[in-house]
Amino acid sequence: MRKTYASNLNANGVPLDCIREMLGHSNLSTTLEYIYNPLTEKETYDLISRAL
Repeated sequence: MRKTYASNLNANGVPLDCIREMLGHSNLSTTLEYIYNPLTEKETYDLISRAL
């Protein structure tokens, strides 16, 4: 559940340091282990296209 929570926050633009604090981690490297891409391939592509 924590991985889904962290990943969804990250996918929606919440800064990594805020996610780190919300999860109670002292090191960002720990937080990064919790994050995966919850988006579909199309959602990821659309997000990248909008960013460029």
